[in-house]
Amino acid sequence: MLNSQIEASGTVPSQMEELLGLNKNTDSQVLKKEFKKILKALHPDRGGDERLFKVFKEHYENLK
Repeated sequence: MLNSQIEASGTVPSQMEELLGLNKNTDSQVLKKEFKKILKALHPDRGGDERLFKVFKEHYENLK
């Protein structure tokens, strides 16, 4: 559901900073670090939501 909402909104990787509450001029290393924190919290082995994990993992892979 979240993935379809992101796709419908037309969110591009350059807007990921806004979704994470970071400045638009945030360094890519800081952005990746924040994504890693989110992925760690959402990981299914840690009791997180698998669907959300997959969505954020996909966006993280697009940053690489």
